[in-house]
Amino acid sequence: MRFSDLLRREPKWAVTDRLDTAVAPGISKGDCAQFLDAFQAEAYERISSRYHDPTHAMLLALKLTNLAAGRYHQRSRHSTLFSHPVLLMVDPANACQLGCPGCVHTTNDSYAAQFDWPRKTLPIETYEGFLDRFGPFAFSVALYNYGEPLLNKRFAEIVRRSRQYLLHTLTSTNLSMPLDSAEAIVESGLDYMVLSIDGATQPVYERYRRGGNLRLVLENLRKLVAAKKALRSATPCLTWQFLTFEHNHHELGEARRMAAEIGVNQFHVATPFGVEADDPSIRPVRSPDEGMHVVRSEQQQESNGSRPGRISEQAGAIEKAFRMSWQMRVEEVASDSAAPPAPTCDWL
Repeated sequence: MRFSDLLRREPKWAVTDRLDTAVAPGISKGDCAQFLDAFQAEAYERISSRYHDPTHAMLLALKLTNLAAGRYHQRSRHSTLFSHPVLLMVDPANACQLGCPGCVHTTNDSYAAQFDWPRKTLPIETYEGFLDRFGPFAFSVALYNYGEPLLNKRFAEIVRRSRQYLLHTLTSTNLSMPLDSAEAIVESGLDYMVLSIDGATQPVYERYRRGGNLRLVLENLRKLVAAKKALRSATPCLTWQFLTFEHNHHELGEARRMAAEIGVNQFHVATPFGVEADDPSIRPVRSPDEGMHVVRSEQQQESNGSRPGRISEQAGAIEKAFRMSWQMRVEEVASDSAAPPAPTCDWL
């Protein structure tokens, strides 16, 4: 759905009718900023009248207006931006206890030597500063990259802080470590969790997930499912992801059966990137079952969804961002001219 179509659910909101024109290529940054200030003010008034919560209204108005600003930059192909990212990606830990081929943490020393990747975890204080700067503007945060996020002992707190800015939170984990508290992860408000489990037996699983313990992984997965049930929580949505290789695709059916027995929400059959440069014996294959398969729908859960973040704790940072005009943001960045019209990358 286009952004303007989403906002037109309020048919009498006249300012949205001018959105496509206001963020079109060729419009000056000053004129766009003037529109964005008016857009944000009206968004705030409408949301506030509906929810009767000023902080909530300021936060949502900021996110919507920043999305419009980003659309303007993308259309104009600007290299200097006054908008902020709408999707954040943060690695709670650079370290990983496994050594999968093709990864920066591979057990192949000659391949790993190509990367400068210190093994550290993210301090919560550093993340708080990052959130105060970018959290009011973004819609989602991916709490993973090349590390194992659950190695950060304050992972649940990182998620809770993210939820205070109403960020949709997702992570990806191998789950092959002692899990201190499945309940803490569920209570944090985490929305989505990808579980990297590429096999149904230990010998097959560890061909790629080197150093992993399938028994421990499945034990932890059962703990998460039990914690969701005990806390009557629909989240996190648990997705068993199975990367298909020549050595493991014959176990795909058994893995799907195990996923259903344990009670995950989805089973994702995915074709991985090739890792032959690291280990020529590990070769990917494409399965006819490639794609996402629903195992247990959210409607079968008891609760109404994620616990809301306590945004009142971040009221000061939210109001500070809201009170700064978009015209001021334009003046803070150096000017640049738009690039000639050409196709642009939608991912950006």
